[in-house]
Amino acid sequence: MNELTFAPVGHHRRATAAACVTVFAVLGAAGSDLLEPRWGSAAYAASFGAAALLTLYVWITRVGSTTVTATGFAVERGRLLKRSVPWADVASIEVADRYRGTGFRAVRATLDNGSRVWLPGLENSIRSEDPEFFDKFDQIMDRWEQSL
Repeated sequence: MNELTFAPVGHHRRATAAACVTVFAVLGAAGSDLLEPRWGSAAYAASFGAAALLTLYVWITRVGSTTVTATGFAVERGRLLKRSVPWADVASIEVADRYRGTGFRAVRATLDNGSRVWLPGLENSIRSEDPEFFDKFDQIMDRWEQSL
């Protein structure tokens, strides 16, 4: 069986990353000329450090994805957080409200031990509607039901 990969569009994350890189570049190139004469080198160092940390944060926590295979699924949230779940550990899969009362729906798997795993890349909201959301959900359900 083929592997299915679901990743969100994430336009807001790209815009945030571009803004961070721009601020970081401006502070690196002309920050000392802009900040040092008026506020001193401590303000320059602090703003440069903050921009560097924000850029690193955006890079590390990039929008996650879900990969579905015949044996289970793998969830990747950012560059450092990865988790594989075999189908044998999955008790149920459902579409649920991600944030109460917001209309933001996502796919959630409940494991045998009671813990829940949200599947990134399988999200639907009024703001970023995915016309294939329920088709993707059906594909995951089919894979899970085939493994039972």
